[in-house]
Amino acid sequence: MISDFLDGQTLFAFGVVLLTVTMMRMSIRRRKGLHKTPETSISAKEVAPVQAASERLDELEVRLHDFDREITGRVETTLALLDRLIEEADHEIVRLETLLEKTLPSNRSGVESTPRDREVVRQLRTAGYGVQEIAELTGLSIVEVARLFDGRDDDEARRAA
Repeated sequence: MISDFLDGQTLFAFGVVLLTVTMMRMSIRRRKGLHKTPETSISAKEVAPVQAASERLDELEVRLHDFDREITGRVETTLALLDRLIEEADHEIVRLETLLEKTLPSNRSGVESTPRDREVVRQLRTAGYGVQEIAELTGLSIVEVARLFDGRDDDEARRAA
């Protein structure tokens, strides 16, 4: 009996009907799912803390950007100042090197100092050089440099050296 109905055409037709019914049910379920609103709604009490946190986060973000601008300005100002100081130091180095070049060719150990020598010693002292270094750079004796360095007479300079 069942075998009479289970021929190829009947099975094919039955499969098509079953497939059609399944597809229609899936389509209906999808349509209901799209129009369906969620059952869980959020109350105002639950939204308030989230909204407050979001506002606080926005406020902190603005403050962070302001702080960034302020720090960037300070850093740029400091860098500009450092650049200017470096330029001034470079000019001073060139000036001192020029001054040294003028005095180096004359290796005059034991010769009396001139007003120009006093000026060179004063500038080198201001630049931070010591008595020994100034003597080597200028060609003056240590005693003479020490005398010029301290502004004392020869006897006191010899005792200091």
